[in-house]
Amino acid sequence: MSPHECKSLNLDNAAEYDETRNSIWLEAKKFRGKAATLRERPDGERLLLHGALFYSLACEDRNLPDQERILKAVEYFVLARDPEFDPADPPRRTPKIDGSYLTSAYSAQGQDRRPTFHFAFNNEGANLFRTLTRKNVPTEEKDPDGFKVKRHLGIILDGMLMSAPTINSEIGGQGQISGNFTQKEVDHLVNILRAGRLPASLKTPPVSEQVVPAKPDK
Repeated sequence: MSPHECKSLNLDNAAEYDETRNSIWLEAKKFRGKAATLRERPDGERLLLHGALFYSLACEDRNLPDQERILKAVEYFVLARDPEFDPADPPRRTPKIDGSYLTSAYSAQGQDRRPTFHFAFNNEGANLFRTLTRKNVPTEEKDPDGFKVKRHLGIILDGMLMSAPTINSEIGGQGQISGNFTQKEVDHLVNILRAGRLPASLKTPPVSEQVVPAKPDK
């Protein structure tokens, strides 16, 4: 899991010492080295990410410099759903939805005025994404707190979970990912997608836009 996603789930290093948000961190600590679901509150039944399976262990990545490994401290993993199979031909997997289907990626301000990541697919990608999201919209089933059960869409970059937004409705050719992102985090993601790491080149708009008011005449 990426540092941003760990922080959004209150699993970052700083959460350990923050009494306002350390309950999930302490819950995860009890299961170090084991796979487990995590509760959002110590006295509640609602599960983090609607019951996703988490695994954590002390960071022992020898490829990292000593200081960086100390800062990382704990590595978190979350079990992702295996790619779906084609219902018309069960032995065949449906195509993975990767960056080759993207036609644009840019940052913009969401309705809550927070930075959001916007994207668009070509026709083939739009059809695949529409099918994927339609099959995973919220169900009428309720969780212990009485909320509709929702599924999460894992956004994977370089093998790391960057974000896991909930799927609230069917999405086709265009969509957005919102959350507690900083502008720097959104711009970083957009820059990576435009830096030639994808098979298809992406079109503008620019990485981010700012309106600078004109200076008054002296």
